[in-house]
Amino acid sequence: MNNSHQYNPSWNPNWFLSVILDNHIDAMVARYSCLLTLRLDFFYKKNTPHYLHQDHHALERDLRLLMNKMMQKAAVVGYFWVIEWTVDHGFHAHAAYWLDGHQTQRSYPFALQAGELWKELTQQEGYFNICQFKEPYKADINIPVRYNEPTSILNIRRVLSYLTKEEQKEGLCSYGCNEVPQRPMSGRPRKAMDTISEN
Repeated sequence: MNNSHQYNPSWNPNWFLSVILDNHIDAMVARYSCLLTLRLDFFYKKNTPHYLHQDHHALERDLRLLMNKMMQKAAVVGYFWVIEWTVDHGFHAHAAYWLDGHQTQRSYPFALQAGELWKELTQQEGYFNICQFKEPYKADINIPVRYNEPTSILNIRRVLSYLTKEEQKEGLCSYGCNEVPQRPMSGRPRKAMDTISEN
């Protein structure tokens, strides 16, 4: 049985990005039995060359460099990012990283590393924000995602659904995510179970 739980966010989800993100989450959960997630936003400082001469292609280039560097870290096993535009920030990115819960139980140090790498890649013209759980939120990014705990999978769908919002995309559908490897054949077989998905 596929249990669905109604969730009404305060933004309008982009159907294409929603499908891409859901498939990405499914693939990550199928591959890793326990995942930690961290969320960051990446910006350029105002009145710097990166900000004044930016376009989404330049931001995509910087993001790909950042993702490649982060994926070289042992516990980092995946990522998903989208680009948005606002009057205040210009082009900026919302990103999520996946960590293997069997290799680390602490996500915050990796968030700091990603932020420092971003500043380095942008010649100190970039800055970042680490997204942390706050009481009014309906979902908690600090809850580990376990393949055999459907509520934890539903929780992370809700956390990351913000990346799919239609607002601030300005007609742009620019995203990136890692290729998810298949589970090794030598791994312990999993019991069949139903998962929860959003409708």
